[in-house]
Amino acid sequence: STAFSATFSEAGNADLYQQVVEQVGHESEYQKHVIIINLMEVAAEAVDSFTQSWSHASESVAQMEGFISATLYQAVDPENRFQFVNYAQWDSAEAHSKFRQQLAAAPDKFTVHSGMYQVALVSEAITP
Repeated sequence: STAFSATFSEAGNADLYQQVVEQVGHESEYQKHVIIINLMEVAAEAVDSFTQSWSHASESVAQMEGFISATLYQAVDPENRFQFVNYAQWDSAEAHSKFRQQLAAAPDKFTVHSGMYQVALVSEAITP
């Protein structure tokens, strides 16, 4: 860190160094978030009911402590085993656990395969 700082300072890029530090600090915070990925098996005749239920439930979830965001994806092919995939971010495993405890009381209408993940690597396109 000190050598990195000195290199930028000697080159007259102290402002650039500060931007890098801020960006790296922000990225480190991002990596502390817990990622939940849910694969959902929903019968073709239940797709409309599922999306309505999801829309209604998302209003409550959005107000929960520790919730950051969620994105629901629907399969393009109606024959896919997993018709829906949810990518959600939570502040911590504890916050998600509280949510799961509340969810346990809800009746099971759909088969959900869930996993908890952390960011391991982010790749972005390189433009010339």
